Amino acid sequence: MAILVFNDRFSANVGDGLLAEALLRHLRAALPEAQVVGVDIDGKTGYPDPAAETGGGWKRRLPLPFALRRELRCRAAYRRVATRIARVRAETEGPAAFVIGGGQLVTATSDYFPARLLAIFDFARRHGIPVYIQSVGVSEAETWRAADARLLRRALGRREGLRRVGVRDARSKRLWDLLAPDRPAVLAPDPGILADVLPRPPCDRDPRRVGIGVMAPKVVHDIMKSGGGADFGFYRDLCLTLARRGWRIRLFTNGEPGDEAFLDGLVADAEVARLPGLERAPRPRDPAALLEAVDGCGAVAAHRMHANIAAHALGVPYVGLGWDPKLEGFFALAGRGGFLMSPGCAPARVADAVEQAVAAPWDDGLRRHLRAEAERAVADLAAAIRADWAADAGVAGAATPARA
Repeated sequence: MAILVFNDRFSANVGDGLLAEALLRHLRAALPEAQVVGVDIDGKTGYPDPAAETGGGWKRRLPLPFALRRELRCRAAYRRVATRIARVRAETEGPAAFVIGGGQLVTATSDYFPARLLAIFDFARRHGIPVYIQSVGVSEAETWRAADARLLRRALGRREGLRRVGVRDARSKRLWDLLAPDRPAVLAPDPGILADVLPRPPCDRDPRRVGIGVMAPKVVHDIMKSGGGADFGFYRDLCLTLARRGWRIRLFTNGEPGDEAFLDGLVADAEVARLPGLERAPRPRDPAALLEAVDGCGAVAAHRMHANIAAHALGVPYVGLGWDPKLEGFFALAGRGGFLMSPGCAPARVADAVEQAVAAPWDDGLRRHLRAEAERAVADLAAAIRADWAADAGVAGAATPARA
């Protein structure tokens, strides 16, 4: 039995790889009799090579109308994913199941995920392969673009083989159940919560170092269609405020090139550059590097979802810098809603929250409970796949005439 697990495994944002590797590790342990293969939802075969990141490509070179460029882009993505699935299928014993998850995959803020989900569902339908959705996030329809929303609904409309849906928080369950009331979802917490078992370099935790996870303001504009969130002045003032209170600063990103470019500008600022003990973490190339950057800190304040989830997994006190409602879902699930700062919050208030997070006793009981729930969700997925596989094999066997 082979199981293909699809997510944004080799994204430049290695937070996506963090949850992908954690899910693969635990699903393999839960299904030792199966061949569990991770497949990047875009068809990539490894983490991006920074030297190859040109930011250009044919869509910059050809003066085509936006609608035509979009259509060509979607068709190319569809072919790329289908080709990758066929290649992996040929290298395995024939997939018994497709698993899609985790991550914020059910969204239409661009054509990225809708086009790729369509390729996966089409392939599964043509070959009679059951599909399971696990630990996904679902975004608000208000943030979707019309053409991309139509593409997403087209993909989800081809869900005849969809056996089970798991979403990562109560907010995503509400949104999914509105989108597909015939396939109600169960709660399956983000597998990044289990990332503490992933291999990473050993490091000593500095109790007076705070990691600030930086995200380019352009992300907020592109995804949320707003100018909210943190700008250059916010990050600079947060660094200065924390430094005045005796904290050493470590600036890091989850690896996105745009975030890295924004961080380059921040560390080049004269006031920030003079801060004593300032560290700029190297761009993380894989999940282990992100875990290392977080694990060496006594506290973390970050915009990116999986920087906060990595801190949670490692037991590092963390403060979320709000920009997308998906953070609300995780912080509510983790019982840390009081440590999620609203967009536009003053840097001094964030600094206060960092110190409160360090001073407040960590609710280790709740953390263990949430971790157990994340493990249970993977075990439930494995049990569902195993039961369906046995049932399908039984039906196939019953339909095969006995030989004389």
